[in-house]
Amino acid sequence: WMMASIGLDFHSAFAQKYGDVEGENALRFVALLLNEAVNEKGGAEDFIGHIGGNKFVLTARPERIRAICEYLMQKFDERVGTLYDYRDRKAGYIVVQNDSGEDVQVPLMRLSIGVLDGTKRTFSDIRELSEAAAEVQQQARKSGGEPGSRIAFG
Repeated sequence: WMMASIGLDFHSAFAQKYGDVEGENALRFVALLLNEAVNEKGGAEDFIGHIGGNKFVLTARPERIRAICEYLMQKFDERVGTLYDYRDRKAGYIVVQNDSGEDVQVPLMRLSIGVLDGTKRTFSDIRELSEAAAEVQQQARKSGGEPGSRIAFG
């Protein structure tokens, strides 16, 4: 089995600008897309979970996980703009205040996905596996390149 740690980047800035209700709707949006991705590319034994905040987890068979994650990223990047108003969507960013009260530009939300191959390493418990997947997800989040969702394998 393989595990994917999925993070919704820039979610807190989105919720700051659009409010808590829309912030929750953004999480629901990700959950629905994740479910759609598993229905389209996965199998009945694959598992989806929300582990709190802006973090989700997916476990799937090695032969399916890449297709599920790629489908998820593609559909997310195609549809995330619908959560923003026209001006923000067109600009490609939102403006929020930082802790010092200064206006800052924050990119539109994206997914960062870290995929961990559970068949290559031995883990003593689910916590250890989850932490390792979260580390790989952070590598994806920090990787440069074009705007949009990103994935890393570890």
